[in-house]
Amino acid sequence: MNRGAVMGGRTVRGILFLVLACFAGSAFAAGPTFMPGFPLRAGANVMLMWMPFPGASSYNVYRSEKSGGPYGKIGNSPANNYMDTSAPAEASVFYVVKPVVGGKEGDSSPEAVLQGVEAMKSPAFVGDLITPDNKISVRWENNPKAAFYNLYRSESEKGDYKLLASLQDTKYTDASVTMGKSYYYRVTAVSSTNQESPKSGKPLVVKMVREEAVEQKVAAMVRKAVEQVATFDLDGQYVIRSPKDVAFDGSGNLFVSEGRGYLVHVEAAKEDMKLLKTIGGAPPDYKGTWGYAEGIFFEPKRKELYVAYSDVNTVRVFDTEGSLLRSFSLPKPNPGVAPKLDWAPAPVDVAVGADGIVWVSDGAYYQLVGFNERGEEVRRIGLPRENKDRKPGDENPVAPSFLAVHPSNGNLYVLEVAMQRVSVYDKGGKLVVRIGGRGSQPGKFLLPAGVAIDENGTAYVADRNLERLQGFDEKGEYLATYVNPKKKTPEAQVQIVGGALSVAVRKGFIAYSDILGEKVVLYKITP
Repeated sequence: MNRGAVMGGRTVRGILFLVLACFAGSAFAAGPTFMPGFPLRAGANVMLMWMPFPGASSYNVYRSEKSGGPYGKIGNSPANNYMDTSAPAEASVFYVVKPVVGGKEGDSSPEAVLQGVEAMKSPAFVGDLITPDNKISVRWENNPKAAFYNLYRSESEKGDYKLLASLQDTKYTDASVTMGKSYYYRVTAVSSTNQESPKSGKPLVVKMVREEAVEQKVAAMVRKAVEQVATFDLDGQYVIRSPKDVAFDGSGNLFVSEGRGYLVHVEAAKEDMKLLKTIGGAPPDYKGTWGYAEGIFFEPKRKELYVAYSDVNTVRVFDTEGSLLRSFSLPKPNPGVAPKLDWAPAPVDVAVGADGIVWVSDGAYYQLVGFNERGEEVRRIGLPRENKDRKPGDENPVAPSFLAVHPSNGNLYVLEVAMQRVSVYDKGGKLVVRIGGRGSQPGKFLLPAGVAIDENGTAYVADRNLERLQGFDEKGEYLATYVNPKKKTPEAQVQIVGGALSVAVRKGFIAYSDILGEKVVLYKITP
């Protein structure tokens, strides 16, 4: 027997044993390794998965909201995965995993981080309609971050809201309804990571009732022609997301507020509408929540752009280059007239009269608040919502949204989508006239969307459901329906403002924001 061979074999086995022991020791010291792509957000939960660790009987999972710890133990798993059901959604979280081998806890894995995500915003309902075949059609705002929406329904305001539909569209027709009943709807936005927003705050209520036929004089439709000049969707230049409000600047170009919170300045004087610039975003050193731009108004004398940020109760004023000049917030109503209300005001739109009064619609308290140029309150129209002296059908505004001011007499035009009308108040706050009401005949609305007044005092109101634009005189009387004669059929000619949310007019030009089609369309009124 070759002694050297025996010794050599023993030597090789000994070395191999030492190598394995060292390998095991080094692996134990290194700890587990997270698999690529993990941690992974799965709706409200976080999924963790790591490589199996040699000899581990289970794993301890730790979490911290700071890199480097301190870490708190959140659970133990017998497998190489774990579901964290209590992770905060908006803050970044940091994880480590430690194996348990032979009853003892081993070394930590490298730290893994999951970035926080901005909380999804609940969409707001923008209208409802009982169809001729007795179904309920509901619509809501588009959320650019939503992958789809969940619509819930109940038969009482505080009842059990059950999932009615999950869909990518911003509208739904509910056929499972019964005449005589009331239905309550809430809607949520769901992100691509399955993060669901809270249910919309105040439910949309629709009562299925048949209105008694009332004989009334129906105005004949008066048709006025318009010609489409341009469409601003800037394919390849700038993709506009959920355009909200539009306003002409002093030179015929347009400002547009859009769903990401920006203000887009568009060259609209030519057929090939071009992007001039984007403004209105938070400055780099800004701390806090900047908010999302909603209603806008351009004041031509001072060349200032007023912007309402309803989610943070702020009105900001910019120059034409986008520099912030000043800002102010809406104060809460006097506690004496609103003793039980304690939520933040919500400025929806803003308009400036020739007398310099800055009017702001408060969608939270259902009031119209007038300010001077320094942002000091000087006037208030309407009692706050839920005030005991508010009565159905009285002069108080209901859910006021878009505003317009008459260029000469200073009357304030207020769009009230929920009531299917435009209410007109004088400068002292007295109701002058109400325009519209529910209906499909000329002069009526099914989903009014935007109000604007031209230099001659003609008021223009878009209707999203009927896709038409109508004009009214200073007394609120119906004047005309604007049509595109180039379309083939009379029905199609009337449908010129599909998906409308707001409208602006200037010197024979009409612009409207198509929130559903994500574009802005410019028309010219033809003789």
